[in-house]
Amino acid sequence: MSLWLWGRKITDGLLAEYATHLFDIGKAPGTISIVASAVKWLLKHQNGGKPVELPITSATLSGIRRAGKDRGRGQVNGLTWQEVERVCFLAEMENTLTALRDAAMIRLLYDCLLRVSEVVAVNVGDLKEKTLTLRSSESDQEGTGESLYVCDATRDMLDRYRENTDITDGAMFRTYPSR
Repeated sequence: MSLWLWGRKITDGLLAEYATHLFDIGKAPGTISIVASAVKWLLKHQNGGKPVELPITSATLSGIRRAGKDRGRGQVNGLTWQEVERVCFLAEMENTLTALRDAAMIRLLYDCLLRVSEVVAVNVGDLKEKTLTLRSSESDQEGTGESLYVCDATRDMLDRYRENTDITDGAMFRTYPSR
């Protein structure tokens, strides 16, 4: 923003103009709002901690949100079950332990809505019948744990993976040399 300002003092009108510029070059409304919030915070602290009103910028941001309601901040759409099935089928066709592990991980990630850090922390003992016990996660800061349902197709894949790798305890997902 400092480059765009060229030494000019930040005003409500100038910030609204900058927000419009960001929208015109393809930035998402959420990203533009973050920039405006940061500038508003800066202005507040330059003003002795007193809140700063930016009515022109607020109105501009409202218009940007309406006009850019379909413009996300770079997130991609989630996978559908059919896409997961296809990816897992292609992985299984490779006929390697690594591909079998990857297919099992993908199914478990999708089934339980896990983060990558959560799926790699899964131990064999965490799976009991139709549930996965997630011992801790980003959204479970106290570490109370959570039981998650695992569908039949995913359980079958996990069983196949364990049978082919002889994994009976410890970390469920491990690194394998190519065979």
